[in-house]
Amino acid sequence: MKQIKDKASEAFAHNLLGNIKFDQKAYVHSLAHYDSSLVFRRALHLNTLVANTLFNIARVYRAQGRYEEALKYLREDLEFARSLNNTRIVAATSTFIGMVYSDKRDFVKAEKYLTEGLAILSKNGLPVDRRDNYLGFARMYRQAGKHSHATAYYERYITLNDSIVNRENSLAAIQRDALYQLDKKEREIESLHEQNKVKEAQIETQNARIRFQNILMGLILLALVLISLITYVLFRYYKSKIIANNELNKLNKEIREQKEEIQAQSEELIEASETIQEINKGLENSVEERTQQLKEAYQELDMFIYRSSHDFRRPLTTFMGLAEVAKISVKDSAALELFTKVNETAHNLDRMLGKLQSVSQISSTDLILREVLFDNELNFVLDLQRKAIIEKRIRVERRVEVAVAYNSYPLIVRIILENLIENAIHFSSPVNPFIQIEVRQVKEGVDGIRINVTDNGEGVAEEFRNRLFEMYFRANERSKGNGLGLYLVKKAVEKLQGKASFEGNPGQGSCFTVFLPYFEK
Repeated sequence: MKQIKDKASEAFAHNLLGNIKFDQKAYVHSLAHYDSSLVFRRALHLNTLVANTLFNIARVYRAQGRYEEALKYLREDLEFARSLNNTRIVAATSTFIGMVYSDKRDFVKAEKYLTEGLAILSKNGLPVDRRDNYLGFARMYRQAGKHSHATAYYERYITLNDSIVNRENSLAAIQRDALYQLDKKEREIESLHEQNKVKEAQIETQNARIRFQNILMGLILLALVLISLITYVLFRYYKSKIIANNELNKLNKEIREQKEEIQAQSEELIEASETIQEINKGLENSVEERTQQLKEAYQELDMFIYRSSHDFRRPLTTFMGLAEVAKISVKDSAALELFTKVNETAHNLDRMLGKLQSVSQISSTDLILREVLFDNELNFVLDLQRKAIIEKRIRVERRVEVAVAYNSYPLIVRIILENLIENAIHFSSPVNPFIQIEVRQVKEGVDGIRINVTDNGEGVAEEFRNRLFEMYFRANERSKGNGLGLYLVKKAVEKLQGKASFEGNPGQGSCFTVFLPYFEK
């Protein structure tokens, strides 16, 4: 963003880096990035985003126990929100100010700001914001020693949280149904293409028959010409005028009758040809219209999946951030365990939404063909999975041997690597686990790239191998995945005109192999 001088996006990047450093508890670095973002956003007069950055800075100061500095930025944030007439930011900031005063044990002001936030949320607030407000009240009353009040607000929080979780589960079911409908539409399009091919074959057969009849008519005309010549020779041969005239009249009559019959057949053939052309034209228009309708439906469904999953991830990310903040501020062990489970559920839902976005990305027609740098892609994917690799103590071995540049769609290749490595981590062995990743340039009929991901995990039973790449299929009842990973691998490989295969036995690990042919850039 610095290179293209996009200040707004550079500010966004600083804000995001601040969030990452905050999650890592690197508060000094986090404040540095937030300060840089705030400078850019103030200069560009991005008032709503300025309010967001002020809120983030206050979060850092609260985590450090520097409550007065946190309140300073929160008051400025509140003034921005009120000037913008943004009730949601006003409610969220008031709630957070109340939490900070609660940490300072100033329970009068804490109750005041929490009550102001709840008053706004009760009119037009979102359930997620109202739930956070209830949690702030519960924590404040617990710290103040008013346990009956704290229990009442905890019950409100749990009730509202359960309704939010149920709604998110319903949305997930809608997403799965949308994916099914998408796959169904693809099969309908393929069926229409097959029907079109059959109709074209029928039309070609009819055209061949017409050509044959035209040739036959030409041969008949040629035969008539020969008959006329023979008649002329006979006329010259027989000197008797009477015999010659009788024979000639007879032949002429037969020729006229044959000409009339040929003319009638020719008219029938022309009429049949015109009818066939009209039918063919109508069939082509019908097929084109149905194909266009299916394409539009496919595009609308694809846009719905992408936009809905993208919109769902935004509040979900906020929810996960609030859960992490709660881990720092909440001292009750039972509440901490509840927040941990809620955070795990939110991360699982976020991963599923990411896979739904991958379905849309695979189907996109706006991809750019360029060189794939496998070392960079592997670094990116392994960094995403680093936490799970460290927790399971997995030894990762990688080898990349690509002499000639491979031009393809890097985003699609990344989806393949990410889901294969995630699958290997998920089913890794509990004893001395390892994952071997190999990317090599090979020639299997055509030049291409072969990717092998091998692990020493559970393996797959023989009866499940043919269903590994099906949507929502899980071969192991203990699996906590959503059954989309290997399905995305199959769709991505098909997009790149490659092929995927599996080898392995139960208890002896697995090896997934993907072959991707070279593209001309």
